[in-house]
Amino acid sequence: MLRTSNLLIILLALALIAGCTTPSTGEESTATPLPPSAIATAPPTPVIATATATVAATVDPVALCPAASAGTTQYISLENGVCFLYPSDLAVEGDMFRPDEMVHLVGERVPQGGMDSVAVDLSIAYNGPADGLDSTQYAQMWVDLNLQGLNPQQENSEINGQTAVILNELPGMVGRQAVFLVANGVKYQIILLPRPEEVPQLTEEATLAWETVTQSIIFFPAQNTRTVVRPADVCPAETADSKLVLDLIGGYCLLSPADFAPNPDFPGTIVGGPELGPYGDFPSVRASLAVGTYELESQSLDQGLQPLSEQIDPASVMNTTISGYPAVVYDFTGGPWRQRNAQIVVGSNVVYTFVAQPWDEEKFPQALADVERVWTLATESVAFFDKWR
Repeated sequence: MLRTSNLLIILLALALIAGCTTPSTGEESTATPLPPSAIATAPPTPVIATATATVAATVDPVALCPAASAGTTQYISLENGVCFLYPSDLAVEGDMFRPDEMVHLVGERVPQGGMDSVAVDLSIAYNGPADGLDSTQYAQMWVDLNLQGLNPQQENSEINGQTAVILNELPGMVGRQAVFLVANGVKYQIILLPRPEEVPQLTEEATLAWETVTQSIIFFPAQNTRTVVRPADVCPAETADSKLVLDLIGGYCLLSPADFAPNPDFPGTIVGGPELGPYGDFPSVRASLAVGTYELESQSLDQGLQPLSEQIDPASVMNTTISGYPAVVYDFTGGPWRQRNAQIVVGSNVVYTFVAQPWDEEKFPQALADVERVWTLATESVAFFDKWR
C-alpha cells in the first residue's frame, strides 16, 4: 500500500498547487519482491501489438552457463537469456510487478540508522529490446530520462566479453550502483542496493553478491514470445490544433491543445490558457492537466477504481472507460478549488491518474472552457505502451 498512500498525499497536494502533478516515476528499484511461491504471470495488457521480442536459441544455454561451486548456486532463465552464479545464502525472489522479467537476490535484513532495517538486494532485469542502442547509449538515455540535472559517476567496463557501463552512487533511500548492458539486442540492468560502502554491516555480503554475479553472468539469445508495444504503434498523430505529449518512462502518450505547453517545474503537467491568479496564497493559476502513474501492489482491480480520497463530490463519480480501459471519473473537492480527476487501470496492476484544474464554476468560471478542452482531447487520445526501462 506504500505507493498508493504516497499517491494520495500527492493528490491532496495537487489541490494546493496550480498545475502540479504526481512525480514522474523513474526506474528506482524500490519494488518489494514476492516470495518465489507467489510468482505469477500477469495477464496480457489489452493493447494493439505490432512487434514481438521472440528470439530462438541457436546454442544450448545450459552448456554455456557456469557450474555451481562451493557456496554458490546456479540460476538460469531461458526466457530472459541469462544465467549466473550467486551466493547460496541469498534468497531468490521474483519482482512484485515484473516477476517474468526481473529477479532479486535478497539477504537478511539488519538495522540501519533511522531506517527500520535494510538488506542486500541485487536485481537482474530483462528490460526489453534495445532498438539499436549499445550499452553506452542505453546508460546515457536512462540517465537523461530518469536523472535530469544529475550526473552520476560512470565507469566503462566489460562483463564476460560484453561492453557495459557502471553507474555509481545512484540516488535513493539507500545508495545504489547499477550495470547497464546490451546483449543480443536486449537491454539488461543489474542493480545493487545498498552499495558496499553504504552500510558497513553489509559491505562484505554486498561485495560478494556483486562480484559473484557480475563475474559469472552469461547472456544468450532469449527464448520468449513477449509482445512489445512501442510508441509508434499506438500514439496519435499531431494536428494543426494539437501536439503530442510523450512520456517514455510513464508509458503513455496523448494529444494536448496546441496552445498548451509542459510545465518545467512539474514533470507530467501541461498548462495553458490565460493567467487566472493571483488567488489567495497562489501567485499564479492557469488551466492544467497532470498525469501520474502508480502500481497496485496487493490491491485488486476494483480497488484501483475507487477514488483515492473521500473528499469528493459523490454525485460526480462515474464509472467509464478511457482508451478502452476501465476508469473512474470524479471531482475532488478537498483543496482551494475543485478538480476533475480520473483513474485508469491498464493491464493488471498499473493505474494512471488525470488531474485537471481548476474545475470550479464558482471560483474560476473563465477557466472551465480551457480545462474542458484539455481534458476532452487528452482522454479521447491517450494511448499506452511498454514503459521504457
